[in-house]
Amino acid sequence: MSGLVHSPRPACARRRRTAPLAATLAALVLGAATAGCPRQSGLEVTVDGNGITGVRRIELIVDVAGEVDTLRYPRSSNRNLDLPQTVGVRFRDGRSGTAGVEAHALNAMGAIIGTGTGTGNLVQGITTTLFIQLTPVAAALCGDLVVTAPETCDDGNVLAGDGCDACQLECGDGDLDPTEVCDDGNRTDGDACSMDCQTAFAHIETVAGGPAASPDGAP
Repeated sequence: MSGLVHSPRPACARRRRTAPLAATLAALVLGAATAGCPRQSGLEVTVDGNGITGVRRIELIVDVAGEVDTLRYPRSSNRNLDLPQTVGVRFRDGRSGTAGVEAHALNAMGAIIGTGTGTGNLVQGITTTLFIQLTPVAAALCGDLVVTAPETCDDGNVLAGDGCDACQLECGDGDLDPTEVCDDGNRTDGDACSMDCQTAFAHIETVAGGPAASPDGAP
């Protein structure tokens, strides 16, 4: 295996006192439960990168009957991983049942650059093997004129003041964008529109017969 990660220790293991060495060795050899704890179950997940490069970490999200663990291998890394990579997962609480696994390949910035899914059957005392083929995820490149999540706009540059600042629609430019509730041309509170362009306030004007309220932008 390339790596090994564990789910949280079960309560019975946290409460267990240290057993004599001979008893501990016997338990390991026989694979038996100790101090009332169930036998471990496990997965060996082989993740193939499908040509993906620049992978620093593998993230596994494992769901067994609604109980979800997010596990990463290695915990930290300053070098790229070679794929395929096999990651061993041990469930020390003896979890069993159908395991849905979502695998992510993360780059140096922590962004997901590959994803894939698979299922396996967990059985106490047994390690189940699982193969997951990743599909590359296109990374957003701000300034390429293509709107790719998490971008909300892409006007071919990263400059502010033109309605699209670093590929995010600008609040306070006077244009009502799809993500805005209001836009009064500034980013200050206390007027017709909140500084984040998400809350419109009644605009007070003095008219014949007394003050009247009108929505932002109304004459």
